[in-house]
Amino acid sequence: MNRLSLFFLFACLGIVSCEKASPEKVAATNPEEIKLTKAESAVRDVSNVFGVEVFKELNSSNTSENVVFSPLSLSLSLAMAAEGAQGATYDQFANVVGWKEMDRGSVSSFYRTLTNGLAKVDNVVRFSDAASVWYVNSAKPRAEYVVRLKEGYAAESFAVEDFGSAATVERINTWCKDKTDGKITAIFPSLDRNTKMLLIDAMFFEGPWSFDSVKDGKSTFHGVNGDSRKNYMSATAVLPYREFPEYECLILPYGNYSYEMHILLPKTGKTITDVLNAMNGKYVPVYDTREAKLRLPMFSSEFSSEESLKKALVKMGLTLPFSPEADFSGIANNVYISNVTQRNRIEVTERGASTESVSVVIMGDTGPYRAPGKIDFVVDKPFVYAIFERTSGTLLLLGTYNK
Repeated sequence: MNRLSLFFLFACLGIVSCEKASPEKVAATNPEEIKLTKAESAVRDVSNVFGVEVFKELNSSNTSENVVFSPLSLSLSLAMAAEGAQGATYDQFANVVGWKEMDRGSVSSFYRTLTNGLAKVDNVVRFSDAASVWYVNSAKPRAEYVVRLKEGYAAESFAVEDFGSAATVERINTWCKDKTDGKITAIFPSLDRNTKMLLIDAMFFEGPWSFDSVKDGKSTFHGVNGDSRKNYMSATAVLPYREFPEYECLILPYGNYSYEMHILLPKTGKTITDVLNAMNGKYVPVYDTREAKLRLPMFSSEFSSEESLKKALVKMGLTLPFSPEADFSGIANNVYISNVTQRNRIEVTERGASTESVSVVIMGDTGPYRAPGKIDFVVDKPFVYAIFERTSGTLLLLGTYNK
């Protein structure tokens, strides 16, 4: 395939987003793709779908909040717990998350391949993922379990005297702060002394837009609690765009085009709920490109799931792992999950966006081608956003902006 043919192929996939792009420039910025096996791709697909379903549950109980959630961080932390689940307990993980038809090795293989690739796929974007297991000596995990976490998830392991002590909580919070570039400073104000083990995943992302944008003053945003004045950014650029029955979607690429933010704006008469019900978590690579005049509120949001994430998982059928009857004998005797929580932060400016996510499983005892026409894409009402890594099709983050 010659360079010109490659250029048009990349344009149709939404990789090109600058009128002045040339075949040579596209070739120079084309990233090395994350290559997943067929089995790993299947894990990605079900993990994306599972993430969207959890996000819907979180939004149903937080309809007036700006919800931020990382499907990838949650599924990765649950996979770490499932590594030590046995019998009916593992079967329930497999049924709810979607691993039922997959061998257990392909699950950890996917996360190993993915997290290694996400850190390298775009040299303009910063991405990191860190995992750890923390335990008291009375619930010391089996040596083979620690080895599997280290090999499959690059997880560090730490022994502590007492989860109830302020020194231990500070130590854990410091680890989370260090792994999120100092942005998430206190995942826990305190911990119950009966806590026996924590499985933690900490994820960090920061990327500049691949197009020029500027601050554009204040404009009215029609939120769920009424109108308010927001600081906006604006840009005019050739960007991937597609209409769906419930919403229109504009893709904002980062860096060298591997990472993308999808802005899902409800159509007139449609709501956030309509958009979420239409989502399935699958990455759609084929978009038109349009010359778009974008206006987007600059914002920062923080969201902690507290008890709502556990409630969502239980509602979806993940009950046995939260019961004293759970079988986590592959980790240690007489432990079960007491809670699953996640804290997220996102900041969007005219320069780009940064996101941080910490998921915790708490365990206790028992220029291209352009379609006709131009568009004005003014985001002045509640919307949904999603961050994908394009080459692997992986859903990293989902959010709603309501107020």
